[in-house]
Amino acid sequence: MPILPPSALAQPIPNRARLFGWLLVLPGLVFADVYWANPGSVLPGVTVETFSDRSGLSSTGVQIPGSVLGILVAYLFNDAERLALMLLTRVFIEFGDPVVGVVPNGGPDANTMTLLVLASVELQMLFFFVARLRRG
Repeated sequence: MPILPPSALAQPIPNRARLFGWLLVLPGLVFADVYWANPGSVLPGVTVETFSDRSGLSSTGVQIPGSVLGILVAYLFNDAERLALMLLTRVFIEFGDPVVGVVPNGGPDANTMTLLVLASVELQMLFFFVARLRRG
């Protein structure tokens, strides 16, 4: 049995999920700019002297607006299915970031904990969203 019946996906996006999406879009736009223009402003001690540094920061700088664009497309079409997919990808990204952060740091730091909290909130919103769509 599919997680969501086809008729549920044709529903408009619930207001609570729409608001939460905007809470991801607005900071996402800011952080995309920060990663591209001035990563040292939010990541103290970061350097962009090596190819690996520039590549990693640029990769993150592209990943963030990519997910923001996906959320905006879901809003443009008022498409619950697209928004559910974008929230699911955000959950995977946010849970993956702390794992990547723990390995080089040798343990969790404040950024790791913040990302875990964000991932947990995104997962909770995804569960709410899917449950709401299933109820119709």
